[in-house]
Amino acid sequence: MITKLYIILAILFLAGGLSIWRINLRSTPIKARENTLKFFSYFVIINILFIGIVFHNTVFRVLCFVIILGSLWEFIRIERSEQKPEKPKKLLFWFVFLLIVYSFIAFSAQPQPILFLSFFTVTVFDAFSQVFGQLFGKRKMLPAISPGKTWAGFAGGFVISILVGLLCGNILEISPVISLMYTAGTALFAFAGDTGASFVKRSFGVKDFSKILPGQGGFLDRFDSLMGASVYINLIALIIPFNG
Repeated sequence: MITKLYIILAILFLAGGLSIWRINLRSTPIKARENTLKFFSYFVIINILFIGIVFHNTVFRVLCFVIILGSLWEFIRIERSEQKPEKPKKLLFWFVFLLIVYSFIAFSAQPQPILFLSFFTVTVFDAFSQVFGQLFGKRKMLPAISPGKTWAGFAGGFVISILVGLLCGNILEISPVISLMYTAGTALFAFAGDTGASFVKRSFGVKDFSKILPGQGGFLDRFDSLMGASVYINLIALIIPFNG
């Protein structure tokens, strides 16, 4: 099972790498270098997460703890930015952030098949929404919050993540109906997590939460989608628990 899943991951990265190469052909040299750095650093991060889920009872929980600590540091850090939102909005940000942190802790204890299904859905949605957006995106979704998001990027990432989720669900011996219910909601909540993080950054007037991850920004820049998706995974797991 693990071997089959990693082969899928490798194929996805090969497809992503070819797409980045095509995008770089029409990009400036500086932008092309940024895209390449982002791709390879993403490859390393995703492989670390994959290995973590293989050892989900130990390594993955430690990784989640590291992500939470890094995210907490970044959230405290941006409060020192020159642009500060009004206090009620800032308190709301903290309230939502702490709820998501609690959800992410609970998510780390989910069964391995659900962790893999969530991991593939979020990874594919994140990566291919950017690829489709750069290749085909013209109409902006939320220009005031996240100028880089387009309808083509969202649609492309959503469809590919569903298809890959169904394929992985079959390997993980999860029924197609349950896989679809998990993956569709996971992709939507991943989008919500990413958009919410962009709104927080705009409110504080910062481009990235930090620069700790080369080519990615900070922990919240990289893992906002996964943390947002964890809310849905925990909720759906209560309604349709996985008994595999």
